[in-house]
Amino acid sequence: MAPDKVIHVEPQYGSGDLLGACGHLELLTDKRNVVLQFHSYFGGGSVDGFTNDGSCANGGTYVWNGFTDFIGTAEQLTNHLSVVKRAAEAAGLPASMGEYGIGAGAPHRDEWIQSMLAAASAAGLSRSGWEYYAPGPFSEVFQGVCP
Repeated sequence: MAPDKVIHVEPQYGSGDLLGACGHLELLTDKRNVVLQFHSYFGGGSVDGFTNDGSCANGGTYVWNGFTDFIGTAEQLTNHLSVVKRAAEAAGLPASMGEYGIGAGAPHRDEWIQSMLAAASAAGLSRSGWEYYAPGPFSEVFQGVCP
């Protein structure tokens, strides 16, 4: 790999294809400077955001569309990030939440942001919010919560 660069690898979609036989992280033979990056828009509705049936699919509700309600709990968000972090650790890689967010008009939006930030901090994950400040539907600072 490039010794003076950080290389981010990420799932094809969301985080569902990270698990079991879906991720194939074992194919990375040189893991120097490699970070597993994932996007997290899980909004609850299942224990951890995964179907756990071998289908490589996400389970529950996801808030990536800009208006879907956060129907979950802080515990479910914590569980979700824990599953992803364990997958990265099993592959011998650090993990980074490369993108996360919820629509400015989504019900329970501020609760989702606060819960996601707390879960990411507890898991020791670096992260990039989508979007921090913008006129679009994902701006994090228009609704009273400034991460």
